[in-house]
Amino acid sequence: MVDKGYALQMLNRWDEAIAIYDVVLKRFSEATDPTIRGDVAYALVNKAFDLRRLNRHEEAMAVYGDVLTRFGEMTEPAIREQLARALVGKGTSLEALKRHDEAIALYDEVVRRFADATESLASEGVAQALVNKANLLCQLARSEEAVAVCDELEKRLGTPTEPALREFVAMALIYKGIAFVQLKKDEQARELFLEVVESWATDLIVESRLDRIIALAGLQRFDDAQQLLEDLVAKRALDLGMADGLLSDLELLASVPQVPEGVRNFVEHARRTLDPLDRTRRTPSD
Repeated sequence: MVDKGYALQMLNRWDEAIAIYDVVLKRFSEATDPTIRGDVAYALVNKAFDLRRLNRHEEAMAVYGDVLTRFGEMTEPAIREQLARALVGKGTSLEALKRHDEAIALYDEVVRRFADATESLASEGVAQALVNKANLLCQLARSEEAVAVCDELEKRLGTPTEPALREFVAMALIYKGIAFVQLKKDEQARELFLEVVESWATDLIVESRLDRIIALAGLQRFDDAQQLLEDLVAKRALDLGMADGLLSDLELLASVPQVPEGVRNFVEHARRTLDPLDRTRRTPSD
């Protein structure tokens, strides 16, 4: 049943997915079997994610709090993975509610609790927490701190071969580049954006291509960035979360006062290119 909820979630049918997860929780919330208990934790975390997509962040944080209360002391790997997801997700909701210091503190908690995790999703949770923290620090123009967080992430991950971890390294380079733009260290920023464009050129996963779009915009190679974006849209390779994340990062780059006007113009082009996808979001699923 949790698979059905996830399938609806991937179709952006978030209300319907929430209803499915609620059925799971009603039926199995008191289960003691470790596998079923893991499904309950998964359903709760995914329900909170769907609430976030609906901008119901207070409700999402209540659900994340339920995860932490129910499962916070458990040590099963599947549960620990969901705990890491819950903490990162709660931090994202805190960001949306402009409770920035609390979000940063929560990201720090993820790193403390799961720094030595061997479970893949838990260790990815640490990387995600650091990426989110770097992004938030850039938003707050706390640029030196953002650079330090990116350096920490690069040190932790080294030169990974797994696509998911490579994606976190790319994001660290991008946020470090944006922080350098904020600090008016344009040559250092350019070197980082160029590294993303060149080192991730053969990566086939969509996220890597989105990273390259941001880096190309940072290099003011707007035609290349637009062509790459149009290719992804034509292939229907983007979901709404990817589109929102791309626009958010482009807007972060464009928010730096001294960036050329061409960057801001490209953000508007990107928004128009992604607009059909956004209209799909606004169309009722039934």
